Amino acid sequence: MRDRKSNTEAIALIVGVDPKQPPILQSFELSEGEKETASKLADQIISELGKREYGYELTLAALARAVAALTDNMDNIEV
Repeated sequence: MRDRKSNTEAIALIVGVDPKQPPILQSFELSEGEKETASKLADQIISELGKREYGYELTLAALARAVAALTDNMDNIEV
């Protein structure tokens, strides 16, 4: 997060789903086009989650589990 380029976006996210496993740490940079795509995808995810009547904590827990699953499966995802 520190000493990053001024035109980059950053997120600090610690995901610890399993107390026996170390937390997940991810770092990446996006192009301007990728930022736009990521923003649209985020809007879709938020819209879908907004259709449900889940509480704040449950929604964040679901997102944490999704991040953990995506991180575990990075080798299987085609880019």
